[in-house]
Amino acid sequence: MAEPAATPPPAADSLLWPFACVVAVFVWLLAPSVAWFDSGELAGAAVQLGVPHPTGFALFDLAGHTLARLPLGNAAWRVHLLGTLCAVAAVALVWNAWPEPGQPGRLQRWLRPVYWLLPLTLPAIAMHMRATEVYAPTWLIVAAALWAWHTQTGGGRVAWLALLTGLGAGIHVEAALLPGLALLLAWWRTPRPQKLRALALALLLGGLAGAALAYLPLAAWRKPAFSWGDVRTWAALRDHLSAATIRAAHADRIGHNGWPALAHLVWRDAKWLLPFSLFGAVQLERRGALLPLVALMVADALYSALINPMGLRDDQAGLLVLLGLGLLAAHGVAWLVAWRPGVALLPALAVVGLHAALLLQLRPDADLRAGARLADRLLRDVPPGAVLFASSDHANSACVWLQTAEGARPDAPCLSLALLRDPRMLRATAERLDAVGLAAAATVVEAQRPVADRVHAVLAAWPDRPIGWEPGMAAEDSAVLARFRTAWPWTWLSPMYVPEKMRFSDIEGWLPALATVCPTAAACADAPTLTHDLATATALLAATRMLPAAEQARQLLEAAAILADDDPKVLNNLASLEVQSSHPQRALALCERALAAEPDYARAHRTAARAALFLGQTDVAVQHARAYIAARPRRETKPWLDELAGQAPPDAAAQLRALLP
Repeated sequence: MAEPAATPPPAADSLLWPFACVVAVFVWLLAPSVAWFDSGELAGAAVQLGVPHPTGFALFDLAGHTLARLPLGNAAWRVHLLGTLCAVAAVALVWNAWPEPGQPGRLQRWLRPVYWLLPLTLPAIAMHMRATEVYAPTWLIVAAALWAWHTQTGGGRVAWLALLTGLGAGIHVEAALLPGLALLLAWWRTPRPQKLRALALALLLGGLAGAALAYLPLAAWRKPAFSWGDVRTWAALRDHLSAATIRAAHADRIGHNGWPALAHLVWRDAKWLLPFSLFGAVQLERRGALLPLVALMVADALYSALINPMGLRDDQAGLLVLLGLGLLAAHGVAWLVAWRPGVALLPALAVVGLHAALLLQLRPDADLRAGARLADRLLRDVPPGAVLFASSDHANSACVWLQTAEGARPDAPCLSLALLRDPRMLRATAERLDAVGLAAAATVVEAQRPVADRVHAVLAAWPDRPIGWEPGMAAEDSAVLARFRTAWPWTWLSPMYVPEKMRFSDIEGWLPALATVCPTAAACADAPTLTHDLATATALLAATRMLPAAEQARQLLEAAAILADDDPKVLNNLASLEVQSSHPQRALALCERALAAEPDYARAHRTAARAALFLGQTDVAVQHARAYIAARPRRETKPWLDELAGQAPPDAAAQLRALLP
């Protein structure tokens, strides 16, 4: 096969117009307001210069704060814009660093925006370009490191990589880790006489850039409206930067086996691009430009599968692997068109057109609309002086955005349920709210008591205030139900407000309303957030009806099961409620469904162990208990195991206690 002659990278000025074209496409696709996952929290922290969840993302906050001051659109839209600009700039840098495919003729120049769109149309990549997240700035730092490796030499390469490592430390752990590894390799390859000078330069530049991390304790001293924990001490700042606090809060969901999830992500999003990615890799290898990209992709795969497999479930990890495959595919398509335009142009553009069609389908995305609706209505009906607890990313993110960026209902603080597992965040929140009882509750959290005790301690901090509880974890929900009832009916994406004095509306009138709003999971396919939240709310309502109205509770649980589809969290909540209502066989079946969808979901193993024990299936109970213990720290599992063993016959109790000698 005749190869096109290698040419130098394209000039920077020739990259401006494709950059503008691609940015224009994604500006059209940006979320109109607060969106899903952590976007509201991150955007709110950026607008107010607060402290978001670990690892803090200091430089990201400062950049978002700068964009939020522009006279364009609303504040959320301006901060969302950061992801689009960073992602497109990352593609431009990589394209500038690589050899130009073929001769840079008119056809190639006109097709360049199409090539750039190809990697950015992968669903997981596009998702994080449309709302505030930290991943697109991470791609930019890593792409800049790749550009520096290809275009710089000697001390210049070391200087650029040191600067990028320091900047990356203020954005995301991978944004510091990957350029840092490249920096070590570049320094190791520096000639011996220049090593000391290169090291001094790297420490100076990296230190200056990394000084942005000082923003976190400075922001915490200001006591902003949103601050994840108290990062004003060295120990607290260290735990924040290492994500020790958030890992402790979500240890049961981190899991241990991320390779199947990573393979699923790649196959789901990039399977149609793999042949083109292979061709692009061959072309880059022949020109000596492939190894740095492959090294970055391998490092990201190891980080995602071994360190952050929880992120793979939410399309928040493995993104550099996807982006690398997309860039290779775009390069492969460009080489094919340059080599044989008459033969390759049609199939290549067909693949590009397929992904462009997928991109266009993102415009009416239900998640974006659901997030905006929730942000607009979350605090609409809050009673005066209420305290709101939110567990889901959607609800907590929307509530944080409304209160920190728009100043909505300052009399009704919105608190993340994560604070129940983070005493520093609980104390910092109590200090900001001047809530003595809440500060006292931090002592209970620090004592690592069961979740139910923590919930009661926090509720006791406000004995005379209405409490709003967004349904989430079954353990917390069951503890809350011991104190108050849930207001009903549950309106369209409104929160659950649960003053103790309120009673249920007529259940006979509510069930037809459920059929009207969302009769089946398929009928709610365009609003997955509504489906799952409504299923959880339905299960919560069913729990309160167990004793006075068992038949109505059964109908509610069946409706919730239809809505739940195969969402592991909802299925486990239902299973927990079935165990409480003395139906362990149904609970075990629901746990098996949850574990089929998410094999390392620790809470489902916990519930399954209880159900199996009640059924007399000791071996099954021990098997699930062992899986739960393997996924949780000992301080969390020992009280639970002692409680479970106390409910078991002597032989089964001995087997259970043997799991933690």
